[in-house]
Amino acid sequence: MEGVRPEIVLDGWSRADEKITFTKVRNTGRGSALHVNMNAIAPRIPGEGPRYMMATKSIVSIASKESADIDAEIVLWWKNVQARLEGVSKWLPIEIKILFWDTVGFRHETSYQLAVFEDPGQQIVNASLVAPGVSITTRSTKIRAVWWLKLSSRFHRALNTSTVSVKRRIDAIREKRTQRPD
Repeated sequence: MEGVRPEIVLDGWSRADEKITFTKVRNTGRGSALHVNMNAIAPRIPGEGPRYMMATKSIVSIASKESADIDAEIVLWWKNVQARLEGVSKWLPIEIKILFWDTVGFRHETSYQLAVFEDPGQQIVNASLVAPGVSITTRSTKIRAVWWLKLSSRFHRALNTSTVSVKRRIDAIREKRTQRPD
């Protein structure tokens, strides 16, 4: 599998005001990356506005040792970010997820964890600074066989369906008990 494993790296980072951009997606692995999809969507917190968002970007394929130009932009809304400590610049954890497939039936999910500071002069120690106030704290990749993803999806669907039918049966029995005259 290592002989055909693609490895996606984001490059060409910059920051201007409330936007973070990257302009290049490189495949540093030995195999082609197919159907590359990436996005960054902040988890929703009820009653609060969005803190960041990146529109989904797609690339059909990137051959081994090649790159693709892209215009990816993460928009930040600092007014929706709570200060964590008094006197310390606001900061925001951001996750960029990248899904892609290889040529032998494996799905790869690469996750970039960023720490972004409102003050561009700040950064996290021992993290890779890629733009003013933007550091990559971790980067990881999970690999799953497509056949396993399909099988587990069917299993979960069947489990949910059987759970629903059991709940319906229990509800029907309860309703019959309440309708019986004692």
